[in-house]
Amino acid sequence: PLPGAEAGIADGFELDGEGRLKGWEQLAQHIRGVFGRMGFSDQETVALICGGHVYGRCHTESSGYAGAWVENPTRFSNE
Repeated sequence: PLPGAEAGIADGFELDGEGRLKGWEQLAQHIRGVFGRMGFSDQETVALICGGHVYGRCHTESSGYAGAWVENPTRFSNE
C-alpha cells in the first residue's frame, strides 16, 4: 500500500480507488513545466527531486503523510 493508504491522510486530501492522492495524473506535467522553465532537463529534475527526498522528509500539510522517505535519511542510498 501507498503511504497515504497506510498511515491515513490529513483532512482535505482524497484518495482514488487505488490509494493514490486524487489528481496525481497531472503531477508529471506540472513538475516538467516548473523545472523546464528553469532550464532543467527531465534527468536533472529527477536527480534534484530524488536527492531532496533522500535527505528530506514528507510534511503532512503537503501530502497528507509525515515522516522520512527512506529508512536512513542521513545517508545517501538507492532506496
